[in-house]
Amino acid sequence: MEPARLVRWVEGFGQRHGPVVADVGADVLTLRADDGALAVLDVPWPPWPAPPTAEPSFVAGVLARHALVPRTLALLMVRRGGWALGTCREGELIVHKTGSRYVQGQTAAGGTSQHRYARRRSNQADALTGAVAEAAAARLVGVQLEGLV
Repeated sequence: MEPARLVRWVEGFGQRHGPVVADVGADVLTLRADDGALAVLDVPWPPWPAPPTAEPSFVAGVLARHALVPRTLALLMVRRGGWALGTCREGELIVHKTGSRYVQGQTAAGGTSQHRYARRRSNQADALTGAVAEAAAARLVGVQLEGLV
């Protein structure tokens, strides 16, 4: 989103609800209007640089520019039998790795067979988790990351 859109929204909020007071916090921006309307905006990637003024439109512009700063993120997906991990910056994958491990599905067996299959599934899921942890350690440790998705 371009910063001007958030600024226009805050200005429109003031036009719809009367004069607005901005309460700036480390991880949230609260806008309070004269008619009792309240808008709470979560700050992405807190903390953010505190604006020198509490004028709502200016504060919204600072928040929008803070949200647009390029960040390096770790991406991790795990599902039964497969996984993928990587890092990205500005929508581009920098490093990535995928893998799979067999994890048996549910069975309709009963009795002792059911318990044996459950133990097998548990061991296979543990092996999958271990493989993901090893791959993450090899590719993500030491990389300056700002978030995990």
